[in-house]
Amino acid sequence: MAVSIICFIIIFCVVVVSHEFGHFIVAKKNGIHVTEFFVGMGPTLFSFEKGGTKYSLKLFPIGGACVFEGEDGLETANGELSDGAFPKAPVWVRFATVFAGPLFNFITAYLMSVILVWACGVSLPVVQSIVEDGAAQEAGLEVGDVIVEMDGKNIHLQDQVSFFSAVNKGEAIELVYERAGEEYTVMVQPKFSEEDNRYYMGITSGEYLDCSVPQVFKYAFHTLEYWVQYTFKSLSMLVQGQVSKEEVSG
Repeated sequence: MAVSIICFIIIFCVVVVSHEFGHFIVAKKNGIHVTEFFVGMGPTLFSFEKGGTKYSLKLFPIGGACVFEGEDGLETANGELSDGAFPKAPVWVRFATVFAGPLFNFITAYLMSVILVWACGVSLPVVQSIVEDGAAQEAGLEVGDVIVEMDGKNIHLQDQVSFFSAVNKGEAIELVYERAGEEYTVMVQPKFSEEDNRYYMGITSGEYLDCSVPQVFKYAFHTLEYWVQYTFKSLSMLVQGQVSKEEVSG
């Protein structure tokens, strides 16, 4: 439990710092006066000032902020805004400053994906086994086939195949696979398992790839793409009542 809490705090701090740093760096580059940059909430543990900006670390690791002059009615001591105030910046600068926060979160996520793929490699969507009389066998798939598309969505990772199968509710899947350099398109009708209360395509897939340097950057992007799709699909299923709150984590 303690390890989980520590990991949560570290990850949360990374997310917050990268987000607020995005606002900060774009604001600074465009002449917007940042009055304070802080990480955490509550009482200040320590702080220092440099270049007109106060940098602070606060007690509770549950947030942070990049505060601009003139933001939300905040003004200078004499009640007047300087030329570096947020409201006086051009619209495109204000938009870029606000947009930079979530953009830097995605950049951070991509860098984390690069590290993950470099250290662990990836699992490719290559068919490893076929269930006897399963949906995939009936559709003509064979061991060694590479799945490249499912219902019009490009497939690059074994995780994408697994997730696509896990959320399937019995609908036929248009599947494109590659065999000996040729592509084939088939319809796979998943079969229901009474024991597991879900539908299966009847395959296991996954071929380990220890990525080269160019492949690391390529598959890091696909890993990030997968997690974004996974998150939005999971939240959509939660809202629609297709999964319970007990199945949500992270």
